[in-house]
This record gives sequence, structure tokens and C-alpha cells, in this order.
Amino acid sequence: MATTIARWGTGAGIHVPVDVMTRAKLRIGDAVSFDVQEDGVKLVPVQLTKSERLEARFKGYSGDTRCHEIDWGADVGKEVIE
Repeated sequence: MATTIARWGTGAGIHVPVDVMTRAKLRIGDAVSFDVQEDGVKLVPVQLTKSERLEARFKGYSGDTRCHEIDWGADVGKEVIE
């Protein structure tokens, strides 16, 4: 089954047909790795832990990641704050 490599921003993307995704048990958002071999390229699913996925989302982020207390003001209803 053939497909085309297309420009995707500054990189490239490959359209994966739904039949291939179904047979390979892949879903949108799954992490994959490329294994370059002498006779071609093998696409390998990668199982990432929750912390690895979260870390990948924040890679390169240089903002503040500390928690801060927020003052919502005085109670205005029947809130119970203990």
C-alpha cells in the first residue's frame, strides 16, 4: 500500500490509511518510533507513561510551573470552606 510524504510545517508528514491503522492497532495520538533499516523503515508503536507524555508536552516550556494560591474574594453564597 503506497502513500505520499507531504510537507507539514518545517517537517514532513505521512498519511496513514485507516486500514493500516486498524490492522496495526494504532489510534490518532499514539506515539510511534521510526526504525531505519537497510531495506526500509519500520514504524514501531511506543508505549509512553503518563509522566513521559506530560513531560513531552512541556518540553521547551520556560514559564513558571509552580502552583500559586488564588484569592477568589469573599464568599457570596452558601460555600463551606474548612
